[in-house]
Amino acid sequence: MTPEGPNAERAKSEGDGLGRGRNFPVDDGTESESPTKRALVLPDGIRFPERDELTGPRAERERLWARIGRANLRSGFVSRVSTEPEFAVFAEANVDAPALWSVLVTLVRALLPAGVDSCQLLLGDADSELEPIAWDSAAHWLETLEPYAHRLVHDAWVQFGLVDDGGGKVSGVLVTPTKHLQIWAQSREKLVEILKSIGLDELSELELLAGYPVVLEPLDVATEAAPSLEELFAKLRGDEEGPADELDENSFEDAAEDAAEKPAED
Repeated sequence: MTPEGPNAERAKSEGDGLGRGRNFPVDDGTESESPTKRALVLPDGIRFPERDELTGPRAERERLWARIGRANLRSGFVSRVSTEPEFAVFAEANVDAPALWSVLVTLVRALLPAGVDSCQLLLGDADSELEPIAWDSAAHWLETLEPYAHRLVHDAWVQFGLVDDGGGKVSGVLVTPTKHLQIWAQSREKLVEILKSIGLDELSELELLAGYPVVLEPLDVATEAAPSLEELFAKLRGDEEGPADELDENSFEDAAEDAAEKPAED
């Protein structure tokens, strides 16, 4: 069974980030020829729609365009203390796409136990829940995934994560379809220190790309010529000896409800 917490978090945002955003603020009547320049570097496979690409009634299109124009996406993170005993803190982070894989590696190496086979790989596409694949060490999974790093970082149809629940304590890092990070850790102080050391500011509020309609773009030829991610996923699923053990879904779901930062309303 897939842990529900990460998927529940996505459902709480203003939209799923794949062209179905909702709860946008009322248009303030300001005309804009193009969306405001954004500080956050987006993945190659995701962009904001042009005005003529928006669909629906005119009033809804105007609201969407105004919402895009007021976007304030920036790198940084927010964190919330958990009330659950399995982990101490839940955090979400925006990272510039070119740095995302490096940040993921840094977090996994720092937060997940080294040298033990209690790390579970989770895989999924944008429209499905994360699927537990198999157990191994965090180092093994990082080595396995590294040749596919560009695709994992830039392809909005892919979500994945590494989670360790050895000894009843949960630590994990997930990359959502719109490529922000969700992090479960045992020490808020340690997590904040790590995130700040890699150049991320702690924010009072974090606006996520998942709250907006976006257009998914095909990746470039060089990426398409890289090793097949689909073949890797098929091989990993085929190598399973049986269903992966269940993670404690309640620890994810309850802490997500208590700790997650809801998108700010305009």
